[in-house]
Amino acid sequence: MADACLERLAHRAAGRAYLKARLDLSPQQLAIWQEVDAISRESDRGERQDCAKLPPEAADPSILQRLDTAEGQAARQLDHLRKISDALRRLTATLSTEQQKLIEQSTPPFPF
Repeated sequence: MADACLERLAHRAAGRAYLKARLDLSPQQLAIWQEVDAISRESDRGERQDCAKLPPEAADPSILQRLDTAEGQAARQLDHLRKISDALRRLTATLSTEQQKLIEQSTPPFPF
């Protein structure tokens, strides 16, 4: 479970790096991107700490353990969305039509 959790983090970070390279950001856009990326990396650090608490191999958690994990993930995601929303909206407002197409088709679907 811990490995799968860390794998998700790695894929999200790779998606952000790929998207940044493809967007070819202007200096103004880059400043906003750095804010978006900093918020994402902060969220990743919290998730990495939670990953470390998971058992290294797939265990058969109880329904209550699964519930606790799901609640924690949902709370973390909501907190992250609230933090990143303004910066991501400001970034997308500065993007050209071509850049917007790239960010809309980014992989993973939400690398932030």
